Amino acid sequence: LLQPGVLSRMPPSLLVAASSRSRRDGSIAARRAAPALVVVAAGAFAIAALVTGACFAAAPPPAAEGRRALIFMPAAAWALSGAVARADPGDPLPPPVNKDIKSYADKIQEGIDSLYFELKPALVKEDIMTARQYLGSAMMGSHVSPLQTKMLIPMENLLSSNIDSEEDGWVKAVRKISTDVDDIKEFVATTDWKGARSSWESARANALKVITDMNARADKVYFVAPDDDYEQKRYDVWLQRRKDELSERNNKGTLAVMDDLLDGAQQGPSPQALSSLHNTRLSPMKFSLGAL
Repeated sequence: LLQPGVLSRMPPSLLVAASSRSRRDGSIAARRAAPALVVVAAGAFAIAALVTGACFAAAPPPAAEGRRALIFMPAAAWALSGAVARADPGDPLPPPVNKDIKSYADKIQEGIDSLYFELKPALVKEDIMTARQYLGSAMMGSHVSPLQTKMLIPMENLLSSNIDSEEDGWVKAVRKISTDVDDIKEFVATTDWKGARSSWESARANALKVITDMNARADKVYFVAPDDDYEQKRYDVWLQRRKDELSERNNKGTLAVMDDLLDGAQQGPSPQALSSLHNTRLSPMKFSLGAL
């Protein structure tokens, strides 16, 4: 060690040399210590990450499954797990979708009834006039198919309600049903009954996929699925509904004719009014019930 006052008596050249040597020694020591510091820092970081991950691993609620578990999963744990946010087909449907299913259930069921009890017999019997009536034909006075208004349109509305409808398979199935109905129209127009019946079966199978998934995930079972036993389970219900519709239609027609008769009471009923009354009250009912 230098004695006090020695530095003040040292020549400037010696002071510069001593300072340079001191800095060089410090730099060498720092370089030798750097690897050890890096190892220590890395070890501390790894331990902290493990401890933090262990602490956060218990964060998700025990009941969380599917995409709910991903919501509560910490970012580090999510990255390590390699999980992807996909819809779980077994997840219950959210309340808004349940509400829409409930509102459309009866109409969709009626559309499936029409598929089975109105269109299918026409294709089996190869009855082109009846087939066109239920497929929607301007020649038959019906521009929109009952399958469109009662089944496809309500199903398409449910697709917009369920944000996961595409990954749940609903979009693909409903689009296929729509394509099958269009194909049936083409086959009927060319009297290709075998092709029409094949497209009918495809439409039924895709409807079954969507209805089965809705029943399984909704808050309750809303539909009778279009399976092999559908005709046995729904025929009586469909037949009663058709009879009620015919009765209501005939009653409305009778009231309309009676109004015309009352309006012309002073002049007496015309032959046309009497004929209309007879046809409205008797002929449609006899024909319709006989057909059923």
